[in-house]
Amino acid sequence: MAALATHDAPRTAACPSGKSEDLFTTTCTPELVPNQGGSNATSPFTTIPGNPDLPSIDGIPCVGHNSGQCIGLAEEQQAQTPLVQPHTSVSSSP
Repeated sequence: MAALATHDAPRTAACPSGKSEDLFTTTCTPELVPNQGGSNATSPFTTIPGNPDLPSIDGIPCVGHNSGQCIGLAEEQQAQTPLVQPHTSVSSSP
């Protein structure tokens, strides 16, 4: 007579929105998708009329040897957004 060894299935962590379970540590970690905004998020990328699956910036396709140009242009466009000035106040009491 032989006894079969059974193992419990690994417990799955119920991670909140924006986090996913790390397969090795089984802990919830932030998803690594930066700047994933809602419907009001803007992207510097556009598409080329002949190939809508190919992203581009200012008509420069973002593939192969043009990747460096594309990344630089995307960073420039993001840097041109207006900076939000924080509201500050100074007060004192007598």
